[in-house]
Amino acid sequence: MKRSRAPRQEVQPWLATLLLRAVLPSAAREYVLGDLAEGYRRLCDDRGEAVARRWYWGQAIRALNPTLRITLRGSKSTRRRAWRSSPVSTFLQDTRFALRTIGRRPSMALVAIVTLALGIGASTTTASSTAFCCARCHTMILRASS
Repeated sequence: MKRSRAPRQEVQPWLATLLLRAVLPSAAREYVLGDLAEGYRRLCDDRGEAVARRWYWGQAIRALNPTLRITLRGSKSTRRRAWRSSPVSTFLQDTRFALRTIGRRPSMALVAIVTLALGIGASTTTASSTAFCCARCHTMILRASS
């Protein structure tokens, strides 16, 4: 008779969690750790525990104070890092992220686009009608005074 294995509980890397608890401000600590735990569980289900652990450690290291990171001046990696932080590179990263998000949730993108269109249209209509009314009142005042 075969024994069925109990499902493994995905536990986040304890050392990374401990470091984050020590470094993060108390106001943001629970939010960040909760988001990381949710992402860790999702990755464990989708891609396995090894990938989830690497992702968790990467996020923990990125959350640490940037002054703790080691940078080598003048090396190729520094030049690459400088290119990655340039405005063009940031714009390209944002564009790629937006396209991935639209691909994952096209209905959400549609709602956002329709909301923006309605907001811009309403603002334009309000500004145009206000300008029209002001111009009309101004001409009436000019005619009355002459």
